Amino acid sequence: MNRIRIKSVKKKLKKYPIKKVLKGSEFRMSKQEYIITENNRIICIHQYKKTARGKVEILEIICVSLDIRIKNKWKTIIYYDSSHDGILHRHTKIAYPDESDITDQNNVKQKGTQKKLLEWAIADIKTNFISYRKNYLKRSKKYIKDLNVEDY
Repeated sequence: MNRIRIKSVKKKLKKYPIKKVLKGSEFRMSKQEYIITENNRIICIHQYKKTARGKVEILEIICVSLDIRIKNKWKTIIYYDSSHDGILHRHTKIAYPDESDITDQNNVKQKGTQKKLLEWAIADIKTNFISYRKNYLKRSKKYIKDLNVEDY
């Protein structure tokens, strides 16, 4: 299980590259995993720095994603990032075999600090993960044999 977790985080880091920073820089990266259920998790990756007062300042939201396990493989079905001009937006995967996604800002919080936007994205996925998962699996049903949406 630990190997799966490390591999998926490495893939996310390759997929959502962090802006290059100089060696010895005060910029850091944080990766967190929140287990919602056995087959659902949130991966959160963001860049931050510590201020002179020792507080943490979030600089960029690299990825806040909802991953579901399908046939013992983790698949990202929705994720938020702020890598384009610091504006938070959502990427929604279309269906299981297709890796393309739809990018939108509808009903996505736009105002606030990066920390507030990060907290909002995590809370949104925790609150709505059932509907995100159900919609994705319904769109993917014809591609996955013997898929019972209620099992996930």
